[in-house]
Amino acid sequence: MELDGVADWVRSGQDRPPPVAQRLDIEVPAVDAQWLDARDLGFAADVRRQPGGFDARFRPLRPDAVDRSASVEQLAQLLRAIAEGTDGREIVEDDRPRAEDALVARELATMVESLPVVGPGGRATLYRDGAGFAAEFAIRRRIRPVMGHTTWRDPGAVASRIRGVLGASTDCEIDIELGYFEASKYDVQWLMRPAYVVTMTQTPPTGWRAVLVEPATHIEGVGDDVGLEPWFSEEV
Repeated sequence: MELDGVADWVRSGQDRPPPVAQRLDIEVPAVDAQWLDARDLGFAADVRRQPGGFDARFRPLRPDAVDRSASVEQLAQLLRAIAEGTDGREIVEDDRPRAEDALVARELATMVESLPVVGPGGRATLYRDGAGFAAEFAIRRRIRPVMGHTTWRDPGAVASRIRGVLGASTDCEIDIELGYFEASKYDVQWLMRPAYVVTMTQTPPTGWRAVLVEPATHIEGVGDDVGLEPWFSEEV
C-alpha cells in the first residue's frame, strides 16, 4: 500500500476490542532433558540457551543411516512438543521461509488470541546443516494478562510515525502486519504486546528496505515502547 492508505488500513483492524498484552516469563525453561529424546531419533543434540530461547545442533550418531526426510518430520515434532510444553499458544506451520531459503526444513509459527505472533521471535525453525540439522527456538512462556486499561492507538499517529521514518521518500511500498510482537532469542522480553510490523521497500528497487515496529495499543501505566524497546532495522 501507499502511505496515504496506512491510516485507513490501521482503522479497519480496530473494529474489535483491543487485544490484551501478556506478561512473559524472563526465565528460559530448561529443555536439556527433553532434547535427550533426539538420541532415539539417531542424533546427539548440542543445546545452547539464549536469553529468549535456545539454539541446537543435531549431529547424526550414524550418518550413513540417516533418513533425512523422516528426520525432518521427527525433529519438527520434537520442536512442536517443546513449544507446547513451553506455552499453550496455538502452533501453525509457516511455509513462507522454506520458499525463500532452501536451508529451512521446517518452521513453526505461533498465534495468541487469534493474532499471529510477529517479529523475529514467536517461532521455532529447523535448518539443514551439513549431515545434520540445526534449530532456533524463540517461544517464551506467558504468565498472565496485563490488566491495565487498554485502548487502540490513533491510526493517524501510526501513519505519522511511518511518515517520519520515510521523510521525503514517498516512492515506497508499505506492508503492515498486526500481531503480538515477540523479540528474538537474543533479547530479554517481559511483555508481549500487540504491534504493527511495518516493512517499507523503496520503489523502483534501490536496495533500501526498513522494518519498523509500532505499538498498536496504549496500556494504562505501561510505556508505549515497553516490550518493543523500540525495534527498528534498516537494510541498504
